Amino acid sequence: MDFWRIKKTIGIYDLNLCLLIAGSIFFIPFYFSRLTVDPVLMPRFLSWAILTTLLVAGVLVQSIKNRQRFHFDILSQAVFHLAVWYVLIAGLSLINAVNLAEGVFEWLKIFLSFAFIYVATLIISANKSSVLILTRSVAIMSSVLAMIGILQYFQIAFTHIPGNYLIYATMANKNLNASALFLTLPFAFYGIYRFCGIWLGTCCAAAAGIFYVISLSGTRSVWVAILFSGLIMGLLIHWVLRKRNFSEQLKNDLRKRSLLILAVVIAAVLAATLTQILNKRNNSNSYEGQQGLSAETRAVLDRPILSLATLEERLLLWKRSFQMVQKCPLIGVGTGQWKIILPSYGKIDKFEETQGEITEIQFLRPHNDFLWVLAENGWAGFIPYLGFFLTLIIYALRIVLQSQDLNKTLFSLLMLFGIIGYMIIASFSFPKERIFHSIFLILIAASVVSTYNQVFPKPRKIGCHKIRSLKILIVSFLIFSVFVGIVRFNSEVHTRNALAARQSDSWELVINEIDRADSWFYTLDPTSTPLMWYRGMANFLQGRRETALDDFKKAYEHHPNHTHVLNNLGTCYALLQHPEKAIEFYRKALEISPGFERCLINLRILERPPKA
Repeated sequence: MDFWRIKKTIGIYDLNLCLLIAGSIFFIPFYFSRLTVDPVLMPRFLSWAILTTLLVAGVLVQSIKNRQRFHFDILSQAVFHLAVWYVLIAGLSLINAVNLAEGVFEWLKIFLSFAFIYVATLIISANKSSVLILTRSVAIMSSVLAMIGILQYFQIAFTHIPGNYLIYATMANKNLNASALFLTLPFAFYGIYRFCGIWLGTCCAAAAGIFYVISLSGTRSVWVAILFSGLIMGLLIHWVLRKRNFSEQLKNDLRKRSLLILAVVIAAVLAATLTQILNKRNNSNSYEGQQGLSAETRAVLDRPILSLATLEERLLLWKRSFQMVQKCPLIGVGTGQWKIILPSYGKIDKFEETQGEITEIQFLRPHNDFLWVLAENGWAGFIPYLGFFLTLIIYALRIVLQSQDLNKTLFSLLMLFGIIGYMIIASFSFPKERIFHSIFLILIAASVVSTYNQVFPKPRKIGCHKIRSLKILIVSFLIFSVFVGIVRFNSEVHTRNALAARQSDSWELVINEIDRADSWFYTLDPTSTPLMWYRGMANFLQGRRETALDDFKKAYEHHPNHTHVLNNLGTCYALLQHPEKAIEFYRKALEISPGFERCLINLRILERPPKA
C-alpha cells in the first residue's frame, strides 16, 4: 500500500489510524504552551485525553457497524491483564493518599496509558500497512524534532520555545529530549532495513539527526540504553543470520543495511564530537566570548562526563524510596504521593543558581520509575508494572526466535531494542511522568502485541457484553480525564500569572489569581508548593495575619511536609499569641530540615526564658 494513496472507499478504521498518527506523532510532540508553568505536561495531558477519547469513540462506532473490523480477541493477551491489574492497584493505593487531588491526576495518567494501548493495539492490528505507515510517520517527526534541537543549539531558530539547556527541542529539557528521540530510533532503524529510495534516505537522515542530538546533549542514561540495547540487538541479528534459513541474498542485504546503520551512527557521533570540540576551542580563545555565554550554554559545554554528585543524589533518593516501601509494602504510600511523603524522611538540600538568583530545588521524583512505582503502589502494583515490560520482551523474543517472516523478525527485534532501552532510561530518569514518552512506549508496545497476535493468535473469544462494558467504562473515565485536564490546565495558567505577579510584589493580583487557580483537582503547583501558601504569603505581607493563618492551614492539609508552610504556620501562631502552637510547627519543620536557619532563630526566640 502506497503511503500517500487514498482509497476510493475508506473505512472508519482507516480514519482511526490517520487520527492516531496525526494526534500522537504530528501534534502532541510539537504542542506546548507558554501559558502554563510547565509548558508541556498539562497541555499534552489534555491533548492526549482528547485524542484517546476520539479514538475510542471511533472504534466504538465502527465496532457497532461491523465487529469484525477489529480483532478484539487480542485483548485476551496477558499484557492487557497486567495493565488492568496495575490500573486497579494504582487506584486502590489512593486510600493512603495525603493529597487526593494529586493522586487522582497521576492515576488518570495511568488510566490513559491503559486506554491508549487498548485502542492503539486494536487500530494497528486492523490495518496490515499500519506498521509501515507508522514507521514513515515517526521518521518524519523525529527528523523535524532533531532539526529543531540542532537549530536551537546553534541559536539559529526556535529559541523562543520554552525550555532549558540549549538543545531541548519541544521537550523543555535536553535530557528529556534525548530520551524522547531514543524512543523513535527503533522505527528509524526499521525503516533503514525495510525501505528503499526516498524513504530509506529519510530514515537515514532521522537516525543521523537523532544520534547527533543525543551526542550533543550527552545524556548518560540514554547512552547506556543505546550501548546495552545495541549489544543485544547485534547479537540477535548475528543469530538470525546464522540460524535462519533465509536466502543468501536476503542475508547479504541485511548485512549491508546493518553496516549502513553503523556508518550513519558513527558519522553522526563524530560530527557531534567535532562540533563540541570546535565550540569549546572557540569559547576558550577569548575570555570575553566565555563571559558572553548564558548559564545554560556554559552548563552544557562544561558538563562532566561523570558526576559523582548526581550519583550520590540519586542513591539518597533511592534509599528514601526503599524506606517508603518498608513502611507501606503492599500498596505503597499512594499514587502521586512520593513528592509529598519524601520530606518526612529528612530534607535533601539542593540549590541552583538561575540568572543570579539562588533557587531551592524540590525533588518531585526519585529518578527511577521502577522504584517510584514500588514506593507509591507497593509490591502489588510493582509486580504487574514490571510484568508488563517483561511480557513485551517475551513477546518480541518469541517472534524473533520463531517467526519465519524476516520483516516481522526485524521489526520485533528493533522494538525489543526500544523496550530494553526504555527500561534502562527509566532506571535513572522519569520517562513515565512525560506524555511523549508514555505515548511512544505504548506505540512500541501496541506494535509488538499486534505483531505477536498475528504470529501467535489467541483462539479465545471475548464476549460482546464484556467488550461493550469495557468500552462504556473506558469512555466514562476518558470524559472525566478530559474534564480534569481542562480544570488543571486553567488552574496552571492562573498559577503562572500568580507567580509573575509575585515577582513584581503585586500581592492583590497574587490573591486574585490563586483564587481562580485553586480547585479540588489542582492544589499544588508543578514544584509541589501548595497554592494556598502563595495566597497566605500575600495576605501575610499585607498585614492580614488571621486570613494568612487560614491559608497556611489549608496549605498544610495539601502538603503537611512542606517546610516553608510549617515555618509560616509557626510564625502566624506566634504573632497571634499562640506560642505553644508556634513551637509545635517550628519543631515539625526542624524534624524535616534540622538546618532550617530561619526556623531555628524563630524557635530560639520563643523558647528563650522571659527576663526577670
